[in-house]
Amino acid sequence: MPEKRRMRTEQFYIEDHILMHSLYPTPELHAHTALHLIIPVEGCLHCHIREQKTVSTGIFIDSDVPHTAASDSGQMLVFLFDAVSDIAEMIRKNFLAGREYCPLPEELAGQIQQIVRTKSDLSDLDHDILQLCGFGKPAESAMDERISETIAYLRAQTSVSEEIYDELCERACLSRSRISHLFN
Repeated sequence: MPEKRRMRTEQFYIEDHILMHSLYPTPELHAHTALHLIIPVEGCLHCHIREQKTVSTGIFIDSDVPHTAASDSGQMLVFLFDAVSDIAEMIRKNFLAGREYCPLPEELAGQIQQIVRTKSDLSDLDHDILQLCGFGKPAESAMDERISETIAYLRAQTSVSEEIYDELCERACLSRSRISHLFN
């Protein structure tokens, strides 16, 4: 039987989450009481979540969901968020929207991978990636509920046309010019 390669991890601990830069070539199915954001350093991420397989450029996985993930290069950035933290709640509201997992939008994943290529310090990576995802420190990232609901609604759409502005205005109780300013 071939010997399994060992996991090597550099970890950075923050108030309500952990960021790990991992080389984990042979992951096993597991679950945590933490919400995850997993991003491959290069290439694609191959996940097995419960009985489903998915390939993406990054993924959010809710807490207590059995999963495994491996990247093409073996290297991944893994954020583990306290399941009851403000950031975890924002992820559930703005990305997961009731689902157990949600692939990261490819454009956002590409921007994150670009940051990873230019920075090696985990504390810099942590700050920049969370800012890019819209998750600053809780005091910085407090968002009007109407706006966060509008963002969640937009993310749930399969396509967005020019006619959606009127619906967004009505949902958010904002003027067309304000909606246009916020979402253009």
